[in-house]
Amino acid sequence: MANRITIYMLDLKTIEAKESDFDLCLTEPDRIRKSRYVRQEDALRFLGGRYLIHTYVPGKLCFTERQKPYVGAQPDFSLSHAGDKVVLGIATKGRIGIDIEGDRSSYGDWTNRLLTDYEKTSVKDPESFFRVWTRKEALMKLTGFGLGLDATKIETIKEEPFIVCDGQRYYAKSLQIGNLWLSICADFEWDDIRFINVD
Repeated sequence: MANRITIYMLDLKTIEAKESDFDLCLTEPDRIRKSRYVRQEDALRFLGGRYLIHTYVPGKLCFTERQKPYVGAQPDFSLSHAGDKVVLGIATKGRIGIDIEGDRSSYGDWTNRLLTDYEKTSVKDPESFFRVWTRKEALMKLTGFGLGLDATKIETIKEEPFIVCDGQRYYAKSLQIGNLWLSICADFEWDDIRFINVD
């Protein structure tokens, strides 16, 4: 079997149109959590994420003490959302992290707090910033440490196609989807990425 990564993508409009159907997949704790969102789009993103996980990832959803979701040893998966997209990445082997971001025109002074010296010389505009930032977030999700990792110690573009953190090298790929950047990070080399639009 090829070392494949599958990315399922769901639009907010689809989630909104099928909200009552998607609600059927929620557990009671999911329903309580969904009801606590103040903004409708945040509740819809949460619902879309749970729908994708319950539909495409076999097994009982559990969480590490750092709140990284998992269903057992395999398949590993990662979830992200931004703008009008909710995305779920599933790996056939190894660990995966994905992140989608960038529906903004500026990134403020984040470069000093989040980028390595090498990255600072390469980031010139919002697109290049979000390409780098999504790579960092994808690695943070892969490891399960989230923002517990020091972003300035994660080198995302100096050794492409690798991301380097604490001497470890991880495979990464970034691509643009509309006005958003999607990055995938894995601890294995993959042969294929398959994109599936869920409607």
